Amino acid sequence: MKQQQYINTYIIGSICAGQNKAEAIISPYCNSDAMHEHLKQISKATMPGRFAVVVMDQAGWHKNKDIYDMPNVQPLFLPPASPELNPMEQVWRWLKDHFLSNRTYNTYQDIEKSSCKAWNFFAKTKELIQRICLPDWANLNG
Repeated sequence: MKQQQYINTYIIGSICAGQNKAEAIISPYCNSDAMHEHLKQISKATMPGRFAVVVMDQAGWHKNKDIYDMPNVQPLFLPPASPELNPMEQVWRWLKDHFLSNRTYNTYQDIEKSSCKAWNFFAKTKELIQRICLPDWANLNG
């Protein structure tokens, strides 16, 4: 008999389709502390004089008010049960379909490495960012 275990890693990411920018952290946990680190990353990547509005669902780790302590970052919470309104849900599906689903790994480091490879491919492919995260129906520029 062989023991089966599950070890997860999480890609906590965001995109700015208007500027073709993508930021992410890889974390063994998906909680308020990890989200806070990602929000700090967004804050640092936001150009001076600009303000980042982070669209997200109402997951528990998103709702902790203590993580929004950066003056240039503010959450915009989507209604419950509305993943179709969140472009990042399409990104997660694409990453799983093309890189992450139905795989086995020998070590946690292999999982991290695969997650980083998947995210970096996505983040460097501007056409993907535009196609997945800026659908025609969301284009405000006409």
